[in-house]
Amino acid sequence: ARIGKANARQQDKTDRLDAQIIARYGLEKGYRLSLWEPECELMAKLKQLHRRRKVLVRTRRSLQLSHQESKKFEDTQLPRSVEKKYQAILIDQKQLIDQIDNEITSLILNDPRKARLYRIARSVSGMGPKNTWSYCYVLTSSTRYRQLRLAAITLD
Repeated sequence: ARIGKANARQQDKTDRLDAQIIARYGLEKGYRLSLWEPECELMAKLKQLHRRRKVLVRTRRSLQLSHQESKKFEDTQLPRSVEKKYQAILIDQKQLIDQIDNEITSLILNDPRKARLYRIARSVSGMGPKNTWSYCYVLTSSTRYRQLRLAAITLD
């Protein structure tokens, strides 16, 4: 039955109908549409580092919580050598996360526009470094925030 419906939809589909649908979409959403621009090399690097950082933070948190929970509910303790190795892994992950944070911050500060936006956002009370570069990343990468980005860049 589904194949029959899909075939019927395909037969109903014409270039004229496609053009009407695209035109209607343009009328309804035209105020939000903008030309596609490929992301710059800097944004690609920031996106990659942000993605890696997110995976590392999630993995570290999961490892830490499972270890804490197992210590609470298990009667036997791990041998001291295993416990030390566990802590060493957590410390290594934390250092790697910090290294990625530093790299992201330096990439932002080396770009004049993003550095200016970073300094403006950092001047707001309660905005720490990680929140600030996440804010800069969102403002400079998302077309949804185009007007906000333009307003933030032109601030004096």
